Amino acid sequence: MTNDSINATSRTEKAAPNGSSATSIRLSNGRLRDEYYEPISPDHFAPKSGDQILDIGIIGAGIAGLAAAAALVQSGHNVDL
Repeated sequence: MTNDSINATSRTEKAAPNGSSATSIRLSNGRLRDEYYEPISPDHFAPKSGDQILDIGIIGAGIAGLAAAAALVQSGHNVDL
């Protein structure tokens, strides 16, 4: 196996909208990772005024159930596992 096949990504400097420079990852297909994944704000899933709060029950405490519960609690809902 050669280094070329192992090194699938590279980093590149890219100007951010506010004028500062940010490091972005260039994927093996030549595109920047940011072209596929736009960053979201940390409070994107936080409850907003006027949102309905739901009571949700999750059956199963595996990885998926716990991840769903964590996301729902972060969104302001009441969750029972």
